[in-house]
Amino acid sequence: MSSAVARNECGAVVLTDPLRVLEAADQGYFAVDASGRVLAWNAVTESVFGHRAREACGRDAVDLIIPERFRKGHRAELAALMSGATANAAASVVRRRAPGRARVPGGDDRDDHR
Repeated sequence: MSSAVARNECGAVVLTDPLRVLEAADQGYFAVDASGRVLAWNAVTESVFGHRAREACGRDAVDLIIPERFRKGHRAELAALMSGATANAAASVVRRRAPGRARVPGGDDRDDHR
């Protein structure tokens, strides 16, 4: 096989199947619908948040990844953002996430030292 053919075929199977792309990623990825229900959850996200994809899919992402004490505020900010509020709402959501913190089953927070 020529190196040009090998380069053209390299990744062809993975790149044509979005689920394979997500599983091959070394970053956590999850997707939610407009109501916040989990649609996709890859293996890295499983290890970060401690929930298997089969457990997470269909559930409210906020319940899975946001510590309980922050959920009410987070939901209010997301609602404001979804209603067309200014960029300040989006910036507030981003600022609230404490770097290196993850929610794990049982409701505890933990440092993610990956």
